Amino acid sequence: MILADLHERAAETGQRFPLTLGARGSCTIGGLVSTNAGGTQVLKFGTMRSLVLGLEAVLPDGSIYDGLAALKKDNRGYNLDQLLTGAEGTLGVVTAASLRLVPAVVARAVAWAGLSDPQRALELLQFMQARTDRIEGFEIVPQDCLDLVLGHVPAPATRSPARTRGTS
Repeated sequence: MILADLHERAAETGQRFPLTLGARGSCTIGGLVSTNAGGTQVLKFGTMRSLVLGLEAVLPDGSIYDGLAALKKDNRGYNLDQLLTGAEGTLGVVTAASLRLVPAVVARAVAWAGLSDPQRALELLQFMQARTDRIEGFEIVPQDCLDLVLGHVPAPATRSPARTRGTS
C-alpha cells in the first residue's frame, strides 16, 4: 500500500496515520517498515517501529512469519516484528502490517521562527515541549537553504521568519 492511500483511508474513518514524508505518494508501507522511517511527526509519535502493531513477512527460507495477531500483550519470546522493522529487508520482506492510527487533527498551529543558531532552536524546542505534549514536528532550515528558496519562490508564497507580517 502507498502511504498516501493509507492516509486517505484513515481519514475516511476520522483517523490518521501519524507518519508522513515527502515521498508519501510513492513510498510503500512495507518499505517504511523496512527502513524504520521517521517522518515529520516523529517527535510525538516516534519512528515506524512505534507505529507497528503486527507484521507478516516472507522469511529468507520462504516461510511466512505471521505476527498479525491482535494481542496487545504478547510475551511469548522474541518480538520478530521489532527485529523486522528497520532490518532493510535482510531478515524478511514485509508483506502485511497492522498499524496504529490516531484521531484526525481538528485544529493545528504552526510557528515559523527565525533563530540565530541551532542551539537556540534546541532551546526553543525544549521550552515548547516542557509546556505541551502536542508538538509533532520541529524542523531546522539552514539560512543558506532558506535563501535559495526565497530567491526562487516569490512572495507571498514564501517569506523569511525574520520578517514580521505587515513589514517589508
